[in-house]
Amino acid sequence: MPVANTLALLVSQRQARVGEVGTTRGLAPNTLPDPWVLDASRAGTFCLREGEAAVFWRPSATAEADLVVVPTDRSWKANAHWSAGSDRIQVEAPAVIRAGATYVVTLNGSESAVKVENVPAMLANDKMRTAWLAAKGCEAQAEALLRSTK
Repeated sequence: MPVANTLALLVSQRQARVGEVGTTRGLAPNTLPDPWVLDASRAGTFCLREGEAAVFWRPSATAEADLVVVPTDRSWKANAHWSAGSDRIQVEAPAVIRAGATYVVTLNGSESAVKVENVPAMLANDKMRTAWLAAKGCEAQAEALLRSTK
């Protein structure tokens, strides 16, 4: 599918899904400040650039928070304390967030399942990356990348 078509579908599919009979309205994705952060407050698929460390983001940084990341195989567990005033955090070892895996992310007791996809380094430009993100289900990240390239 051409890049332009994928980008157009990013907007039109979201609108269509909300209006379909039998659908329920969930919470809309948060507006990410950067396309390469993983929203710790939401379940879903997130895309991580190949070779990059995962940086978690939270929409409200006014209070302290506790973050726990565990792979579904339970091979390790990473705990982090998020200071008030900071909206981003990188989880330290033993956490190695890998593409193709699913993790349970707990932010202040609320659990979310997060699947991680790897954005190939071979994608030559932001249009290609945006289309790839949208096709993989990383819509909030695709939208953030579109905003950052305007």
